[in-house]
Amino acid sequence: MLIDATQFISGTDMCGAIAAACAALNTPTMNPVYPKGATIDARGFTGNQVCSALTATTMLNGCVTGTNHNGGKLLLGNVNLYIDGPIPPATSYTDGSSGVGTPAIIIPSMFWGIEGISRGASANGTNAGLGTFISPCPTTNPPTGCNPTTHPFPIRSFQISSNTVSGNTMTIVLSTSPPSGSFYPAELVMVKGSNPSSENGTYKLQSFAGSTLTVTVPTGTGNCTGGCGTLILGTPILGFASTSKPYNDASCFTGLCSGFGEHIKNLGFNCQQLDGCIGWQDLYAQEESGADTFLVSNYTFVGVDIHGGPKNGTQNFGPVLNAEIYTGMNNTACGVGTTGLYLGDSQMRGLNG
Repeated sequence: MLIDATQFISGTDMCGAIAAACAALNTPTMNPVYPKGATIDARGFTGNQVCSALTATTMLNGCVTGTNHNGGKLLLGNVNLYIDGPIPPATSYTDGSSGVGTPAIIIPSMFWGIEGISRGASANGTNAGLGTFISPCPTTNPPTGCNPTTHPFPIRSFQISSNTVSGNTMTIVLSTSPPSGSFYPAELVMVKGSNPSSENGTYKLQSFAGSTLTVTVPTGTGNCTGGCGTLILGTPILGFASTSKPYNDASCFTGLCSGFGEHIKNLGFNCQQLDGCIGWQDLYAQEESGADTFLVSNYTFVGVDIHGGPKNGTQNFGPVLNAEIYTGMNNTACGVGTTGLYLGDSQMRGLNG
């Protein structure tokens, strides 16, 4: 059964209407009564649509809360969905409890996922492209409703004071001590603009304490002798959630946090050349989860990030099918370390096409 999300648009944006449609499932006062697991049909929303961070990140949670079912999906049509940045004083997207690195949109565990009509054209600004793509609000020529100046995409960056290499370990000392909670375990980081250039790259964080971090580097990486550059950290456009924990909850990196039955299909992701933007990320989704036919473009950090914590949070994820991941034409913002797909730590079900 389909529930038309456009009937809930009054007083909200597209993502708020989707959230309201989720909340209407299994509601006896509705006529007809939509059952648990019904499909949310948002194909009636077309062209450029802008969602607030307040409505986008958790818009699908009501589709599964308290039901523990494995079904239902969100259908998107010919739409360019832009997600506005967090509203100050917030500096990160959040699911209510999570902080840095939280995706703009989260697919909850046991929700079958999001399906578009095609991978989408990566148009910018007021000219909507054909197909289905999801994007942060661009900083130039933003569509009406985007507020990139007052609600910027959360670019996580810190100036580096020194990079010191011993063996295969590089110790990074930041110029100022960052606020508590600025990092989460085993996340990806990029060193950008360092001298020597051999230090530049994308790495997985091994440890952090105060202003000091460590990463593993290739043999032959030198010590910083000039400007030591900038440390960039990631924020995904879309992420797959665990069953019960907030996104990037500290307990998920010492114990097992798993999600199930989460998918994307026929979607495009445009990172708008924003530092630290990740097209999509899976840290938790396991069996019955995967990605089929997608495009990631205009990224300067990591296109797709699939890696679990110490407990193999992403084991048996996939397969990943029909992927196209590219930095975009005339993208001068990417550099050493720009990575199409990072895959590590677990026994996922492969890449195909």
